[in-house]
This record gives sequence, structure tokens and C-alpha cells, in this order.
Amino acid sequence: MATTPISTLNNRGFTLLEVLMVVLIIGILTAVVVLSLNLDGGTHQLSESAERIANSLDLAEDEAVARQEVWGIALTGHALEFRHWQDGPNPQWKASPRTWLDPVLQLPQGMSVAVDQVKDTPAAPSGLKLDNAFQPDVVLLPTGIATPVVLRLSMDSHPELERWIRLDALGRVDILEEAPHASAP
Repeated sequence: MATTPISTLNNRGFTLLEVLMVVLIIGILTAVVVLSLNLDGGTHQLSESAERIANSLDLAEDEAVARQEVWGIALTGHALEFRHWQDGPNPQWKASPRTWLDPVLQLPQGMSVAVDQVKDTPAAPSGLKLDNAFQPDVVLLPTGIATPVVLRLSMDSHPELERWIRLDALGRVDILEEAPHASAP
């Protein structure tokens, strides 16, 4: 009887292509894990939220000037609420459905915003404040003039991290990494 030699195909090992595929899969999984971790301590999310708030303030000012309306912005701690003043027999602050601006800008969970008003500057011209639920912290006039304020954006998990958004009387918006001086508008 003739015997057949044992095939050497079962003992050949891994090919270079198989090894490269495993290394590629491990690299992709590592990248996903690293990117999902918040390695910057929240600074990216804080900066991104400050940018969103600044852009929303700019857009609200543009809407006030373009539509010749008075706009008000109220801060609720974790959101900014935008409304315009409607004159007439029943004057009131109303959310505007006819704009690109969302009526409420909700901040990410664990993030809050507070307002520090510049000294001796009223929050709203007299006559615009009524006894209703909406009381604006910032008023944007159709002339482009705004209530000068400084908004402080912070994270509950990292109270040492803050961003400051400054709106001056001419409606210019700046994002600051440090608290502005008390005398600066």
C-alpha cells in the first residue's frame, strides 16, 4: 500500500495581507475609542457652545435690523430664549416662526450660561417690560444698538473652565477665554 505525504498547507501561518487587515482593524477601533473619550476636559465642547451662542446673538441682531423689530433674549441657565416685541392692542414678546433663528437655544447637558450686565445700563427700554413670563436680559433694537452684556459660559463638571461672550452696545460679539475687565463694555 502506498502512503500519501501529509499536506503542508495546514502549517503555512498568516499571510502579510491577513496581518495588515488585523492591524488596520485594531487601528480603527483604537481611533474610535480615543475620539470618543473627552481628553480635552471639555474645552472643545465649551468653545463650540460659545461659538453657537455668539452666532445666535449675531443672527438675532441681524433679524432685529432687517425686520425693524425689537428682539429680546432671556437666559434660563441652560438655554437662551429669543423673542421679538409685537406692538399693537395686545403688546407682548412673541417667538417668531418666520426666522432662521431657533426660538430656544438649548445648551448641552451640564453647561450653563449667566449674564453680567454692564453697570448703569437698563436691560430693556421702558415700556417693553410687562408682567408676563418673558423678561429679556438682552434687548436688540432695530437700529443695531444692543444691551451691552457679558455672558459667562461654564461647565458643571469643570467649573474652572469658562468662556465669556461679550456683546457691546453696537451689537459686536466677541468670545473671550478670560473674564473681561469690569469697566469694558
